[in-house]
Amino acid sequence: MFLFKNYSRHADVAHFLLRLAVAAAFLNHGLQKWALWQQVPPEMPGNMLMLMRMLSVAEPLAALSLILGLLMRLANIGLMLVMISALYLKLSSGLPMNVWEIDMLLLTANIVLFIEGAGRYSLDAKLKKS
Repeated sequence: MFLFKNYSRHADVAHFLLRLAVAAAFLNHGLQKWALWQQVPPEMPGNMLMLMRMLSVAEPLAALSLILGLLMRLANIGLMLVMISALYLKLSSGLPMNVWEIDMLLLTANIVLFIEGAGRYSLDAKLKKS
């Protein structure tokens, strides 16, 4: 039966797909923040605006790092800090799980990617062989 088959030979592909999925989420979130360079919501404090603008650059760059598999662990550290901060703010505000569940999944995926490394299909692996 196909459910009990050993799929470990596909681990590199699965790892690559996880990298792409996490990268897509952070690329999307980072690009959404680009609007803050043109218009500022009136209720947003200046220090929060500065942080959001910084994330509008950092999140897409980290996503590119994940896509290419280049300096990925460095990107993972930054993304883990972003997700820990987001979780702290949401949990300390008493928000329900449906508001922070994606943040928890992204944090966990970044932890897994940090532990596992960039994987076979990455520029880091290609540079390591050279």
